[in-house]
Amino acid sequence: MAKRYTDNGKWNKNWFSNLDNNAKLFWFFILDHCDHTGLLDINYKLFKFHLGFEIDKNYIDSIFDNKIIWIEEDKIFIPSFIDFQYGILDETNRVHKSVLNNLDPYKGLISLLKGYKDKDKDKAKVKDEDKYKEECIKIMDYFNLVCKKRLTLDENRTKIISKRLKEGKTKEQLCQAITNFSKDTWEGRSDNCDIVYAIGVRDKVDKFDKWYKIGSVKQSPLDLLRAKKE
Repeated sequence: MAKRYTDNGKWNKNWFSNLDNNAKLFWFFILDHCDHTGLLDINYKLFKFHLGFEIDKNYIDSIFDNKIIWIEEDKIFIPSFIDFQYGILDETNRVHKSVLNNLDPYKGLISLLKGYKDKDKDKAKVKDEDKYKEECIKIMDYFNLVCKKRLTLDENRTKIISKRLKEGKTKEQLCQAITNFSKDTWEGRSDNCDIVYAIGVRDKVDKFDKWYKIGSVKQSPLDLLRAKKE
């Protein structure tokens, strides 16, 4: 039986105290049943059997929209789980290495982890161009993950992302804008789904400003990447 840390301070946090009893019970359930990486296969029948009430995707999204990431149709990732259970991940730590191996198939997730100590970050100082290139790869990976695309990081997309980074936008802010963009339900979105529509400038409209400031997301830009502790 796995033993895990729990945050006894969650009862004083606004987001948690505002949940009804069913939502609190569901949150406890997914934290207990996700794997050691924070990944969980969604099984609605199992939820009803254990919790005693109906749950569907709309219910999960409406309450825990900023707390989970859908990485497949029936699989979620809980970013705060890793942050709380392990802190900063380090490849040289055997347990942490196992977590990173589990996340490896989902490249965009690794770039979200708070302060992840990968090999590149432990190297000596690199040129700005190299630093931006590394960040561009991670941001493009995340775009492909949440938007379910397989776009390559070509020269044009690299310029779009690098420009935003040079302007002072953080990786967290860009990923938040991309997250909001990925939830757009416009019927023509599938034909207009590229990084420029999420964080670039199109027809003199700053798309980053549009999606980053969208009203449906009320948390700070660090919520998704740093994720509030349990």
